[in-house]
Amino acid sequence: MIWGIKIVPYQTFFVLCRIDSEIAVKRLSVDAAVQVLLGQMFETQELEFLENTEDLIEFDGGWKPDEGEALTVSIPLQTDLLINAVLNPLACDILQIEGFSEENVRAIFSGRIENGNAVVAIQKFSSQQILEHKITLFQNNNVLNRLTSPAFTLDNKLVGLLQGQTLIFKSFHNIRMIFDLSDLYRAATDQDIDAFAAHHCLTISNIAEFKTEVDQVSRKLIHAIQRNGVLDDHTAQEILRRAELVGIDVNITEGRVVMPSEKAAIKRILRFLHDDIYEAPLSRQRYVSNSKRRV
Repeated sequence: MIWGIKIVPYQTFFVLCRIDSEIAVKRLSVDAAVQVLLGQMFETQELEFLENTEDLIEFDGGWKPDEGEALTVSIPLQTDLLINAVLNPLACDILQIEGFSEENVRAIFSGRIENGNAVVAIQKFSSQQILEHKITLFQNNNVLNRLTSPAFTLDNKLVGLLQGQTLIFKSFHNIRMIFDLSDLYRAATDQDIDAFAAHHCLTISNIAEFKTEVDQVSRKLIHAIQRNGVLDDHTAQEILRRAELVGIDVNITEGRVVMPSEKAAIKRILRFLHDDIYEAPLSRQRYVSNSKRRV
């Protein structure tokens, strides 16, 4: 464990709701006994989350964390809503439980202040946790009754931990159910491809046909290549020399890399530009990777 922190009690609890593309935060009203119970639960889950986290890796869409690793990202336009709720809980509307199933709740969270900074523990929430959608029975005096009041279950682990402006998470699939990370991990639009084709390092003979040949994987690669600026950092001649080292065919005309017109060849060059093709130093075998991180 690398954290060595003393947990301050969690006392106020919230839900994060998503309505269309907007998110909103509402406060849960709980009695004293439930407040203590939930506080202990979030405290335990935070400790478990941190105890299993040794290395933090900045999220770029290119690495699936291994055991003991977690990803980090900063998305203040979304996470500031959670921080503001923790800092000023009375400013949040109270969730009306009767209409809970209509709120499109995506997360349940709680926060605390440590050394002047907000720490927010986040659970994922889905409609499967709403019990009114199911036949739920409880016993009363050894007689089974059906639960008819709105009710829901809580998860047994955190999906993310917000420390200041840094969101720590371990599963991209789970965290994207709560936050919109599409700008960090999205596919190139036709307009993005137009910008890609206009780069001084490239030439594409027929942009319209090129767009029909690039599939979703290639569009994601184009977006990532534009984001990391590899074409700004290397000349066409450099790209040619490096490509020859790993057996990738690259043609150059008038100082520009000529993008091929066939789908597989396009994807092969895009993978090369995105550092997804490498040669093993011992076996000299060449591989395609869909998960990588810097060492």
